[in-house]
Amino acid sequence: MGTAPDSWGVWNPQDPAQPPAEQYLREVHEAGYHWTELGPFGYLGTDAARLRDQLSGFDLSLSGGTVFTALHKGAGALEAVWPSVREVAALVQSLGARYLIVIPELRVRGPDGAVRGSRTFSVDEWDRFFAGHDELGRRLLEEFGLRQQFHSHAESPVGTYGEVARLVQATNPEFVNLCLDTGHFAYYLGDSLRLIRDFPDRIGYLHLSRSIPCFWLTCSRTIYRSPMPSGRAS
Repeated sequence: MGTAPDSWGVWNPQDPAQPPAEQYLREVHEAGYHWTELGPFGYLGTDAARLRDQLSGFDLSLSGGTVFTALHKGAGALEAVWPSVREVAALVQSLGARYLIVIPELRVRGPDGAVRGSRTFSVDEWDRFFAGHDELGRRLLEEFGLRQQFHSHAESPVGTYGEVARLVQATNPEFVNLCLDTGHFAYYLGDSLRLIRDFPDRIGYLHLSRSIPCFWLTCSRTIYRSPMPSGRAS
């Protein structure tokens, strides 16, 4: 059983409001976990040997790392992010983990709460998105032996059942699989059990996030304030 630094309120590599890395690792161990994700790159350190000793000292192993991308923007977007992705991937590989969790670019909202620009991708953006993730997954597997686990995310253009299913059906299972986050999927009124039944072989990683019904029902009203093409919210 594992956890991640964001469960301790860690969102940045360095922030005085966050618990120090050693405190996080100690408390994770005391809570009975045996695995942790890397969290924001740099929070747990970037020296593989030192981090290996720290993890071992708390009876912990690394399960994976996380990166953010914007691959709907085309091939240039992958080349722009690849150096930072390689840095995370190299550290993850050196510590024995097998997975890299990939999160899409999040939406931007105006002061009134409405989404700026389109809530979802255009046809061309979807095509670039699929091709970009196939290529990213190929590079991760061939260069580092890592499996890309795509994390559909609240406040992103990929969140509903229909959008996640579209990604799965349009990408190569050798290079792209899913990190199913039950809370983020529920944010878009997604049924995690349905997704598991429909695509059992494409879910390689699981985040068990708690969702509160009254919260996500309120969120859904905000989500769908922006125009959405028919069929995309299924």
